[in-house]
Amino acid sequence: MKRLKLGSLLRKRREQSGITLKEMSERSGLKRSIIQIIETGEFLKLPNPKHAKLLILEYTEVLNLNGHELIERYKEELPTKKEIIETRQLSQNDSFLYLKKSLITLGVIILSLFVIWFILLQIGADGNLFTKKPIYDAVSSEGAVVKEQKDEVQKDSKVEFVGLDGNTLVYNIETSEPIVFAFHSKNTLVNLTDNLNTGYVYDSISEGEYEINDDATELLFAVEDATSMNITINNIQLDPEDRSGKKTVFYQFNIERK
Repeated sequence: MKRLKLGSLLRKRREQSGITLKEMSERSGLKRSIIQIIETGEFLKLPNPKHAKLLILEYTEVLNLNGHELIERYKEELPTKKEIIETRQLSQNDSFLYLKKSLITLGVIILSLFVIWFILLQIGADGNLFTKKPIYDAVSSEGAVVKEQKDEVQKDSKVEFVGLDGNTLVYNIETSEPIVFAFHSKNTLVNLTDNLNTGYVYDSISEGEYEINDDATELLFAVEDATSMNITINNIQLDPEDRSGKKTVFYQFNIERK
């Protein structure tokens, strides 16, 4: 007898339990679109395929299934590191092509406006529509002293909790300093990446401290068991109450550098 694939198995167990997609979304904290990707088994279509195992654990917890056992049994169906990198590169290539097309379109618009402006300028000059007016600098009899004032830039960091998006805690980081991300908890599976495809850690550990790439604008952190997790960013500690008692937690940090 042919074995069901992981996604089909999970969908079958959910339907046998009488749990609708809406109910699964409410109980697990996962978006409906994420649940549908899990149930089709197309894990490379996840926003971050590296989180596939943690998302499966969150899903199976609602059904009282042994998520770790299922992950081990169906590990050949889960995305490999090579597949994840190739998928991200394809996405980046698509984004680059879109950006290139947008820049070309913008260039054509600017060139067209310049041509129109030049034609209007010639028409105005021939018809004496524009008159030259002298511009005088106002200077007092004693002479004016202009003093330049430079704003003093203070190095500081600000971390603000934006809200909960499904099962993802969203924060904004505003800083003029290098970002140092640190955490301490009991031993648990964690995954820390950024939008530049930098993998800082993906392991079962209890603590760590990492200096984030200066060019990164988004930081993603996933925790299998966040019940004892303490997180600090540039020595600013996140409020554990933000997690609302959730066990498996996903963090998204949007970075703005001063």
